[in-house]
Order: sequence, then C-alpha cells, then structure tokens
Amino acid sequence: MRNFSKEEKNILNQLINSKTLKIEGMILFEVFLEDCFFGDEHDSNIYVNSDTREVFLSIKSNDVVKRRKETVRVIVMVNLLMELMNLGIISFIGKENEIKKCSGQQYNNALVKIDQPISSFLLEKLGNFILPSEELRALVNNNFKNSEEIRHRQTMILAIVAIAVSLLIGLLGIFF
Repeated sequence: MRNFSKEEKNILNQLINSKTLKIEGMILFEVFLEDCFFGDEHDSNIYVNSDTREVFLSIKSNDVVKRRKETVRVIVMVNLLMELMNLGIISFIGKENEIKKCSGQQYNNALVKIDQPISSFLLEKLGNFILPSEELRALVNNNFKNSEEIRHRQTMILAIVAIAVSLLIGLLGIFF
C-alpha cells in the first residue's frame, strides 16, 4: 500500500468513521459527499447535470486562495477514490443514474467547472454505494500502518527489551 498525504488520510478517516458506514456497512456516495465535503455546513457545494455531462463546484468564498484550496480538496478526494477503486480497495455498488442534482446552497459568485476524468467519475458513481474493503478499514484503524509495519515495530520493541535484559543480567553477573 502506498503512503497517503495528510489530506488523503483525513478523507479516509472521514469515510471509514462515518456513522452510516459503521451501521450499514456501506455508504451512499452522495451521503458521504454531503457529510464531509458539500452541503450547508461546508463552504462548497456541487451541481451535477447528467444531460449535459457537466459537474460544477459552487464555492461560497470570494477569496481566490480559498476557492483554489477547496477545488484542490475535492480533486484530491475524487482522485483518491478513483485510485482506490482501480486497486480494488473500495467498490462502488449500483448503476449510473440520470442525475440532475444540487447539494446544498448554490453560490453564484464562484462556480468552477470540473473537467474530465473527474467529472466522468462523479457522473458515473453518484447514486452508488461505497463499500470499503476490510484491508482499508484495518489500515485506517491502525493509523495507516500495515501489518508488516506493525510487526516490524513489535519486533524492534522486543529486540530493545531483550538487549536491555541482557545488559542487566551481564551487569548483575559482574557485580554479584
């Protein structure tokens, strides 16, 4: 498994620790997006039109830096989900829906068009359920350390303890 950036770790933590996923075992993609990225509590929302095959990001702030940051955050999230799907670590269950959807309040001052392949992915996967693998759940629950890293750390701790005990026995043998 590859190393994840801080933002990617945050996204995966939000996905794996979502209440809906814990209760049902899977989560509707729109629910995940609205809980963690879009909607009234967040500074951005999404507009999807399957007729024109367009996806827009609506951002509340007039600040260019905040708009770029929010756009990058959404792109990182979608790229991460695309990569994990291609690796077979998460699955999307369902079929493509004809969607004309807005999520939350739309802001007229800052509308960003999302280009391919991200818009295609969103158009295909909205309406589907996200089903993360047990491997991903374990990775997130173990603070992004895989089983080899955990075993290596345990071995190193055991080796340090063994060296300390050996030194202690050696010192006791010299003095007693």
